[in-house]
Amino acid sequence: MQQTHSRTRRGFSLLELMVVILIMGVLSTIVGINIFKQQDKAKVRATQIQIETVAKALRIYKLDHDEYPPSGRLDLVEGELDGEAVDAWKRRLEYYYPSANCEFMIISNGKDGIPQTEDDIVHEQPFDNQG
Repeated sequence: MQQTHSRTRRGFSLLELMVVILIMGVLSTIVGINIFKQQDKAKVRATQIQIETVAKALRIYKLDHDEYPPSGRLDLVEGELDGEAVDAWKRRLEYYYPSANCEFMIISNGKDGIPQTEDDIVHEQPFDNQG
């Protein structure tokens, strides 16, 4: 009588485990990249909202004082804000008054923090042509 040895397979081979780990690594990289892109978009949007809030505070200041504060003096309107006039990257917003093409400008230097680059976020308050 011939004896047959049946070899039952238990567990996974090293190659199978490495393939699964590789696939998980690729998937987590793709997800991570998408999360970081969304985080950057959220910071840009949060900065745009902060700039709009500062612009409203400046308009309120003008109603109370008949003129805007001098350039760089956002500290004069911080009482109208919930804290300092900073962007989502925790850098102070730049404020210029008067401006040649508009009533005032508020600028965030964006993610890179470098002035006059592609990622800057700029608000230009149009001239009030009613008066």
